[in-house]
Amino acid sequence: MNKKLKEIDKIYNIQIDTNKYLNKLLEKYKNELDGFKYAPSINDIIQNKKIFIRYISTKGKLCYGGIYYKVDEKNNKFYILLVNKYKNIWSISFDENFIFYKNISDDNDNKRDLFKSLLDKYS
Repeated sequence: MNKKLKEIDKIYNIQIDTNKYLNKLLEKYKNELDGFKYAPSINDIIQNKKIFIRYISTKGKLCYGGIYYKVDEKNNKFYILLVNKYKNIWSISFDENFIFYKNISDDNDNKRDLFKSLLDKYS
């Protein structure tokens, strides 16, 4: 097998291993992720403005996340900024976590808009 085919084979095997690992995590956290969709691309997050985020670290730990605020890019890596009801802001790396999202109901839109306006005002 030539060098280029070996590289392609290695990438393919990494993807298969990642998918197997993700499927194990989905089974483990089936109840906690009920109603959430997996975001394989940062575009899935950017296109859905009113969403809750939950994420699983590559080490397998589920984190309940928060409300999506915005996406930042630093050093060719994407970071998702989240906010919670206490107005705490933090970022998570898209590359180092499996990201899941769920649309916020219309009932919660006013709360999210209030959080966002407060963040814009005080940051």
